[in-house]
Amino acid sequence: MKATLPLVISVDVESDHWRPARGEKRFTNLQHLAPLVRRLVARGLRPTLLPTYSVAVDRASAERLAELTADGRVELGAHLHPWSTPPQAEALVDPNTMLCNLPDALVAEKLARLTEAVAAVAGRRPTTFRAGRWALGPRTVPLLVQAGYTVDCSVTPYTSWVGDHGPDFDGAPLRVYRLDAHRDPREPGTGPLVEVPLTVGFSAHPFAAFAWARRQLHHPRLRPTRLAGVAHRAGVVRRIIGSPEMASGPALARLAGAALREGADCVHFALHSQSLCAGNSPFAPSSRAAAQVVDALFDAVDRLAAHYTLRGMTVGEAGRRFAPP
Repeated sequence: MKATLPLVISVDVESDHWRPARGEKRFTNLQHLAPLVRRLVARGLRPTLLPTYSVAVDRASAERLAELTADGRVELGAHLHPWSTPPQAEALVDPNTMLCNLPDALVAEKLARLTEAVAAVAGRRPTTFRAGRWALGPRTVPLLVQAGYTVDCSVTPYTSWVGDHGPDFDGAPLRVYRLDAHRDPREPGTGPLVEVPLTVGFSAHPFAAFAWARRQLHHPRLRPTRLAGVAHRAGVVRRIIGSPEMASGPALARLAGAALREGADCVHFALHSQSLCAGNSPFAPSSRAAAQVVDALFDAVDRLAAHYTLRGMTVGEAGRRFAPP
């Protein structure tokens, strides 16, 4: 008898503009979203769509989202890009593209506008959230609770975004856990907001040993030696991020199996809607590359289905199912 594997797939639904920009007006990538969602649903999976403000207020895009989520099998959450969510009171500079760096009052206003926009599409307020560029910070947590969110999915274990002015999630749990207000999002707590992290790990386990080795190789003293790159190419210390944009089908399947052995409650893969067609993301510069992203996702699903009984879950369902009491 096959073991059960709870599988979560989330999609950041965004405009065609990959780089932060104001006045986003192109949303052609959403034409490719419906085929992906229908294929996932046909496999018994329950994707979570996380639209930005600019998508939610675009009439044609909103109609597509409403149609895809009407029967309840697909969850509609929210995804906050600070640069395109009003009020746009902050300067458009790199640090301000990270939500965790903005003043609390401004974040609260942006959350309110985003939530209202998504609620207008779905007919109900979203309760699942992801920060743009994964920029969840300690001060973001209470603001999300105040805005009515119960589940977040911004944490990327074994990954630091400090070089991009963002948070450091190295050391975060793989399991679903609760967050406390004003505490490091890597630290499990007892608060009302549940974290369903992206599945990130290594090609083998124990992950902790590989994470330690990777940190040593990336130490500033060793950077001139370029040992980290040598180790990665040789497959000695290879981190795998749970996205078909950055990993092949076989790699994603290996990651899933290793994560379960590490104690993960579920496996969570994510991708951007821009990568479903050519030219809108660095992961899909051509039509062939865009097809490879989709193929990698379904290759991983097929490989996992051969060894596990897949149980499709939305991010919200996973949060409710696996949240510690």
